[in-house]
Amino acid sequence: MPYHPGCLSTITADDYPALPGVFVQVWNGSDGDAVVVFRAYGDAPEEANLRAQLGSDALNVHEATGLTPSQLQSRVAELEAALRELLSSTSLKEIGKSTGFRDLLVTGDDVRAGFKALGEV
Repeated sequence: MPYHPGCLSTITADDYPALPGVFVQVWNGSDGDAVVVFRAYGDAPEEANLRAQLGSDALNVHEATGLTPSQLQSRVAELEAALRELLSSTSLKEIGKSTGFRDLLVTGDDVRAGFKALGEV
């Protein structure tokens, strides 16, 4: 089973003042043999959950593609440039027909993973 965030937001009981107040654990494996890979911290449960989801998505994309964080960052820059070009030079009706737009849809996970690689996790 791929990496996935746990279902429980937990109040931080660790005695480290710099840690935010809540964490969510990210797991790898299925129910019987899953192991905790890391904890995602946040000031609120929603923030911890979001960071856990972003982190698990990044690990899943890395395993599926083998791309390093710098490669993902480069891919995000390419996709952003392609999107800017499409939006500036094409009408909305033509965007739906554009192969570039379909490519952006296919590689949407690359964009999310790239932001994670940039330190949003």
